[in-house]
Amino acid sequence: MIKIKNNETIQTINGYPVMLEATTQFQQVEVSWHFKALIERDTITKRSLFANWFGLSEDYPTLNAFQQRLSYLFGASLDAIVEKSGDYHIVHCTLIYPNPKLIDDINYEDDVWSFLQSTLFKPIFTPTSALEELFAREQETLIKRFDSIQEDPTDIAMEDVLQKLYQNDVYRYHAIGVKEDVTTINLQTLQETYQKMMVEDEQLITITGDVEWNNIKKQLDQFPTGNVKKIQRYSFRKSELADLGKTVKHHDVMQAKTIITYQLPLITSQQERVVLQLAYYIWAVDSHSRLFEEVREQAQLAYEIYGSMNITKQLAYAIAGVESKQTEKALELMKRQQQAMAEQGVTQEEIDLAKKTLWHDLQLELDEIEGVNDIAFSRQLLPHTLSLSEWQQMIAEITPKMIQKMMQQWEYKGSYCLLKKERSIESTN
Repeated sequence: MIKIKNNETIQTINGYPVMLEATTQFQQVEVSWHFKALIERDTITKRSLFANWFGLSEDYPTLNAFQQRLSYLFGASLDAIVEKSGDYHIVHCTLIYPNPKLIDDINYEDDVWSFLQSTLFKPIFTPTSALEELFAREQETLIKRFDSIQEDPTDIAMEDVLQKLYQNDVYRYHAIGVKEDVTTINLQTLQETYQKMMVEDEQLITITGDVEWNNIKKQLDQFPTGNVKKIQRYSFRKSELADLGKTVKHHDVMQAKTIITYQLPLITSQQERVVLQLAYYIWAVDSHSRLFEEVREQAQLAYEIYGSMNITKQLAYAIAGVESKQTEKALELMKRQQQAMAEQGVTQEEIDLAKKTLWHDLQLELDEIEGVNDIAFSRQLLPHTLSLSEWQQMIAEITPKMIQKMMQQWEYKGSYCLLKKERSIESTN
């Protein structure tokens, strides 16, 4: 298994900050170019649309040319995704390619990095009728992504919840932006967005695989000289979640969606972060959690139940799919689990099970090249990071009393129910 180091070395090569996770564990190499900027209404949709556009370049101006070039690179893949993290919007541009040591072509690695350079530094924006038509299709694709959110009951419910909880915070915007803004963007504004990202964004290149520093330097020295700002760790700040109250909405759903929300304490130390992580696992993660055992298995109120936690924005929530007539009972029992952990505490057996689950989930992440690369990047964002050995030592020292104290700091922020629409019966008279 790959080792997670603490304070991984970041080297500046040709003006670009680079972090390497060198390992022979995988038969692929992953190169991710990360762009980080504050979430702003004016830019978030443009950045998301550029992520869709990523790959079309002056050298490969059509989708066919782009896909054909990838096929010639022995199945390499190139993609870009966007996410929200804390107060920031992040664009991840990722190239995955086979380990060059397994390819019988001495020019293969040079070809792969040349392809990456072309897509990153020569994107095509010059208007032509064909390009305008392609851009219109990309706009329509992004609009359909917004529409798809309104087709999934869970997505609808969560968007409603986030909009209300973060009504005074930029985090209320979806990671892909604002639907109404899509049609206001053209190729010129997309080009301006790209140029701003390249100059103003904090950036980091993470590389995972059987790679050496001298090879990375050789490739990046061929790129245009950069002068970018290295990605900085977050400074956690107090979030003020609005009260959700007891919100009820109706939609055409088979199962009611019930959501319970809590504001988490502001994390100020490594120990608090590890305690919160373990407390959350006991509350809502896996089949040994309080919510799964008590609400789904014992009371048989939920068809499914799971939780999620956002440390940077101080939010924990749980979602259950239940029958509409059982929503009140399910929500009350869900709320009772957190109260019980805060008032009566937890058992050592629960802690031990949560530790095993947490360790198992980490091992699964480290078995995939994408997981290793993602963890390496995340560790550069979050404060209070630990090496794997430090994490193991700290988590071994957590006691039931520490979990109870942490749960006492959770603040209930309300509940949300998405219920089945009542259908009116038409008169036959």
